[in-house]
Amino acid sequence: MSRAYWLESGTGSDPVLGRAIWLFAGVLGFGWVTVESLVYAERWGTGVQAVHFGLSAGWTLYAALILCVGIAAQRKLARTFALVLLAAVMTKLVALDLWLLPPLLRTASFVGLGAVLLVCSLMYHRLLPESWASKATRNPRKRNRPP
Repeated sequence: MSRAYWLESGTGSDPVLGRAIWLFAGVLGFGWVTVESLVYAERWGTGVQAVHFGLSAGWTLYAALILCVGIAAQRKLARTFALVLLAAVMTKLVALDLWLLPPLLRTASFVGLGAVLLVCSLMYHRLLPESWASKATRNPRKRNRPP
């Protein structure tokens, strides 16, 4: 990871290689979390439902961790990877997992899912430094143009 940081930070010779290494590390971590979640769900859970929820929980925690790292290290690739992974997990939850639950638990899960999305949104916008936000919303081409 330090080699990827060095390559991407501009002190290295190839920032594209640094981004590729960051992406590879993210995918490798995703695979590790998947295997660990499957082993844990198979060991302690019963049936397919435990496996599905174990994967979703592991992926959500991994996405949250990568989002925190991306914000702290000011890495757009890590933040984007985390948000894409979080969107995929939420789609999987809504499309597959939650329909296996009884109605009361399904309702509670949707409330929990909404809370997770709110926390991630607040974390992303509150912890993101103001200089990044102003760069993202500022478009110099559209300044001083008549409507």
